[in-house]
Amino acid sequence: MTACVRVAGRAGGREPHLAEFSTTVRGLMGLRDWLAAHRVTHVAMEATGVY
Repeated sequence: MTACVRVAGRAGGREPHLAEFSTTVRGLMGLRDWLAAHRVTHVAMEATGVY
């Protein structure tokens, strides 16, 4: 999966930080740690596919 965090940039705008993670337990824990490192408090998720 791909995650994006938009953080405040130097010129007052937003800068995207992207990272990719696997959907294994280890990958999800990596995502959790990455989000925590960016001090993320809210998450929105989009899924694509046929369900």
